[in-house]
Amino acid sequence: MTIPAIKDLIKNELGLTVLRKYLIQLIDEWNLKVAPGPPASGLGTLSGTEIAGLSKQERKLRAKLNRRLASGDLAEWQILGLPRGNRRDGPGPQWRKRQYEQNKHSYFYLEIWTAGPGTLLTPQSRQLLKKKIYFYSKHLGVDILSFVIMDSHCFLLVHLPPREAWIDKLRDPQKFLQRARELFQPSVYERIKKQFATVKDPKKLLDYYLAEFCDLSTFLKRLKESISRAHNLHQNTTGSLWMERYRSLELTTRQDRFDCHLRINRWPITRGLLEPDDLPSYPWSSFGELQTSSKRAIKGTCRALGIPVALWQKPYAADPKKGRNRTAQKWFFSEVQAPVESK
Repeated sequence: MTIPAIKDLIKNELGLTVLRKYLIQLIDEWNLKVAPGPPASGLGTLSGTEIAGLSKQERKLRAKLNRRLASGDLAEWQILGLPRGNRRDGPGPQWRKRQYEQNKHSYFYLEIWTAGPGTLLTPQSRQLLKKKIYFYSKHLGVDILSFVIMDSHCFLLVHLPPREAWIDKLRDPQKFLQRARELFQPSVYERIKKQFATVKDPKKLLDYYLAEFCDLSTFLKRLKESISRAHNLHQNTTGSLWMERYRSLELTTRQDRFDCHLRINRWPITRGLLEPDDLPSYPWSSFGELQTSSKRAIKGTCRALGIPVALWQKPYAADPKKGRNRTAQKWFFSEVQAPVESK
């Protein structure tokens, strides 16, 4: 088996037990290095020393954050510096589920956490998580407005479009199969294709598969399972990488959406991991994508700001400092990179 063939297998995340052991054996034998590589946004690679320094500092900050969360002195939403939304004050569960209307635009703040100190995200896992966030966003109908990936957790701000209108384009079995070819592994795709060729009622089968689109549970389930398989393969470990299912907070006002978007983008500064000027070099957040004029990052930020994409390079009407004539882009960058007190 050639080295490119091994990399293709790892890329496809064929996480069977026998295959995993075989790949790990070959990687060790040929001393293959799985490096973070250049981020998809086009940012330069971080050196090994820089990655090690970030990881060491993140471990200290994570321990400090965990102590504050366990102390119960403040509500979790206050410690994390995020909008209160539909959370409650005081001890006990800080999250409440809210039944959102599927045929209207909905916005959610999401959290996923690793299982503990022994299951931290490596640079390779974080790079793959960044890639998979956009992959499943594109194919499952969950728009990503912003995200930040740390060693023990990931925060996301997402938008759910009106579900019925979004899945109408997949009502045709042929269009659905085209989407399934990109979304599923080849063996699963062939099984689905065979089902549509033999089933008596294609519409009923199609409704069964379409139930997974524009759904937070499916989006995060596929995302977390994908990263867990890859992480266990690279680290030669087993078991769950993630602590729990996920936590979501519905944001019902424009101000809450903007506050959440701003705090997610500046989270490495808030945690004290980076200085404001160093934030653009952090490769695992949506703010780095904005530095390279990524269309998907600009679209997400404009949606959070409540302005059309065409106004991104235009003077921002809500800028409180009149007379400066700053564009929405420059205003947002200055807001994110403003010095803040370390949490």
